[in-house]
Amino acid sequence: MFKVSIMNFKAVFVALIAILSWNEILARTCDNKDENPYLMFSTKTSYFKVFNGSNIHDENDIPGCQAKSLWMLARHGSRYPGSDDILVMADRGVEIKDAIVEAYSSGKGSLCHEDFIQFQSWSFNWTQDDGSLLSESGKLEMFQIGQRVRKRFFDDIKDETHIHFRRTYKKRTGQSAESFAEGAFPDQSVEILKPLHTDPLLRFFDFCTKWINDIDENPETYKEQRLFGETDVMKKTLKDIGLAIGFNEELNLTDGLIIYDICRYEQAHQPDKFSVWCSVFQETHLKVFEYYEELKYWHKNGYGHALNYLMACPLVQDAALTLQKEEIGKSGTFYFSHSEAILPFLAALDLFKDKEPLRHDNFHTMSERHYQTSRIGSFSSNVIFVLLECEEFPQKRLLTYHQERRIKLPRCDSDPCNWDQFMSRYQDVIGCQFDQLCGTDDQANEEFINLDSNSGETNNAKSLFSLKLCMLCTFLFGSALINS
Repeated sequence: MFKVSIMNFKAVFVALIAILSWNEILARTCDNKDENPYLMFSTKTSYFKVFNGSNIHDENDIPGCQAKSLWMLARHGSRYPGSDDILVMADRGVEIKDAIVEAYSSGKGSLCHEDFIQFQSWSFNWTQDDGSLLSESGKLEMFQIGQRVRKRFFDDIKDETHIHFRRTYKKRTGQSAESFAEGAFPDQSVEILKPLHTDPLLRFFDFCTKWINDIDENPETYKEQRLFGETDVMKKTLKDIGLAIGFNEELNLTDGLIIYDICRYEQAHQPDKFSVWCSVFQETHLKVFEYYEELKYWHKNGYGHALNYLMACPLVQDAALTLQKEEIGKSGTFYFSHSEAILPFLAALDLFKDKEPLRHDNFHTMSERHYQTSRIGSFSSNVIFVLLECEEFPQKRLLTYHQERRIKLPRCDSDPCNWDQFMSRYQDVIGCQFDQLCGTDDQANEEFINLDSNSGETNNAKSLFSLKLCMLCTFLFGSALINS
């Protein structure tokens, strides 16, 4: 009898411990959830988190001036992960999810109970067929940008308004162009030109042989990112996340990036719903991963190498040519491309440039950096030029917008920028020789010269010559008009 009582006592004791442990787990509420979480995820940031959605008619209203022509370069909207990334998420991502649920059930980790319930019911439903396609939120981003562009610049649209659309051969840019057109010109039949599979304008980076060999495919380009992945800052971040999700072994960078990718793609996919995968990060952790991503983009597509942005000169040339075209009525030119185009284009204009380079060892001192890809290169990122004709000024003036915010071009003395000053101050980019700069072969250069004549792009050598002649005249005689 005594032995049985001892055994019963042990069983009751174990049961009580189990109940207390489970009650302790249930007590992990999410009351301390941040009502304004940090949702900056480098180039996978939702546009809804960074754009200027206010009514900016007052910003556009320059007394005595009217918008004559508009030129826009946009990145595609929010998309699904690539097919290879979807496979990784469906495989290793699901394994990590199961490990998180098992760890929580064993009393490990520091997730709150509500997050555990969400992880428990989470399933991965994206397939390879979704790979890199525009998501519904991406379509909505573009549709609403189109609506605002119409309201701000084309509310008095007339029959003589000239509209030109161009996109790359990737399906997501076509979907973006269609959604934008539906928002901007719902009552018009807008022709979106058939894309070129080889497009030296919107995909100039495919044609810059020197950039491909010396930068894109050069392991040294990614050295700073690799070194940052080995710093104590990153090691502590991974340790913190591993402890939060209850992993026995230290979380490695590969798994950390998988968790980060699921978090940010889900957040962009449903921007109004907080992804449970993001709940494992503290704000400081997200900023570490954000900087890890930016070290790649700064050195590959930004200020890390001059060629990164100088090779964007075909787009700057096209903007200069297109905006000053003499057409009856208003004109609008809309291009839809990729982050590999928008980031070099921003750098070609000297926008968002820091005094210090981004390195693996200066994360803490670069917290207020200008080159923050979450804000400057998110999904649906865009740059808009608006050429103004003003009654009181003989020279045309140029307004510039980024993410629908009016900004001042760094090389200009004022905003709006005097057109001749823009042509003079940016002449090194506008007048660059792409083929010489990039080591482009004759065939690619010929394709650049013979782009579709209906697209608003350079369509022959005569146009290039006219632009350079115009620039030369501006450079030689503009000093009498401009304080350079």
